[in-house]
Amino acid sequence: MREEAHSGMDRGAEGLPGPMWRFQGSSMREACRKMQEALGDDAVVIHTRSFKKGGLILGIGAREVFEITASKDTRVPDYRAASDVNRRRAAGMEYVARTRPKVVPMTRPGADRATSEVLNSELAEIKGMLLDLMRRSRTKGLPAVSDELVELFIQLVESGVHEEVARRLVKRVNTELSGDALHDREALRIKLVEGLAQMMPTGGILRLKPGKCTVICLIGPTGVGKTTTLAKLAASYSLGQGKRVGIITADTYRIAAVEQLQRYADLMGVPLRTVLTPTEARRSVEEFADFDLVLVDTAGRSQRDEMKMNELHAYLDALKPDETHLVLAATSRGRTLEGAATAFGRLGVDRLIITKLDEAEEFGFLPQLAIKVSRNLSYITNGQRVPEDIVEADSVALAELVLRREAA
Repeated sequence: MREEAHSGMDRGAEGLPGPMWRFQGSSMREACRKMQEALGDDAVVIHTRSFKKGGLILGIGAREVFEITASKDTRVPDYRAASDVNRRRAAGMEYVARTRPKVVPMTRPGADRATSEVLNSELAEIKGMLLDLMRRSRTKGLPAVSDELVELFIQLVESGVHEEVARRLVKRVNTELSGDALHDREALRIKLVEGLAQMMPTGGILRLKPGKCTVICLIGPTGVGKTTTLAKLAASYSLGQGKRVGIITADTYRIAAVEQLQRYADLMGVPLRTVLTPTEARRSVEEFADFDLVLVDTAGRSQRDEMKMNELHAYLDALKPDETHLVLAATSRGRTLEGAATAFGRLGVDRLIITKLDEAEEFGFLPQLAIKVSRNLSYITNGQRVPEDIVEADSVALAELVLRREAA
């Protein structure tokens, strides 16, 4: 879940007299971090809550937001008694706390040791309460599981893994392990990796037909890196494996893309054909009939543009490719990514290529995307270099990446 618009602090909110701030985040831990960064050791927690925000009718699709109301002023106002804040302020009345929350500021320099120990103890209690709140909210619907498994579940969700996917994994691990293994973090992690890997099956490199021409089409939204990915594949098979490779581009909407691909083709000594219609595309395939591999670059399409999607469908009907690979970027998110997967999937997709993994900030979207497309992953790209920055997709490596939350 992405961070809400309240990315920092909301000072002087309506109905909150005095110097108060609200800190919001996708988790209570995130809200606490923002409070600490903004207010430091003077932070006084006034109130915590979680609520649903956004979504469609009846709250469908709403996201959970965690909020902390805090102050730097130790005089916490009794705002419940303030029915007319502006009028009272104008009259010069002072807001004095009648009941003090059971929260105290963090230890300040100069406090004696006894006071410091009390403050630290109470602060630890507050942190425990906030973590418990986060845990209860995130683990709704889970069976009774060990604390270690709960921590891994929270880690998965905070890494961007869909909560339903994370619950499914945790339930599976809880069933397959027993006894001390349920408290062994390494044993739990290994099982989670196995489960994640099975959710992201891989299909290996392009399968060329011996003695025949293999036609591979790359399709996908705009800006996902289809042209660069095609150049990497062309270099890998022509220069790396000595195969006869031909390139066809139907991406005539972007002159720069055609020029870029022509430069790559010239460097590799590979012929390039530019086509304007499905009929021309079919003729170009026939020209390359005695080649080992023909790679077809299509124009990027918005999944919401029905006319362009129909046009792409016409190209695929004319080309009759042996494989169609859907190219999606790791930098895309949420509904946009899933919407593209659904729309392009209707055209007939054989496998999935994920690009720009090196630019992604988190990788938890991968299992849900693989489930959505319901096709094996073939390649992963992790940079702009041609042909180096492309690798065969590996389920276990991707699962480890999801759990580690590290750069690709």
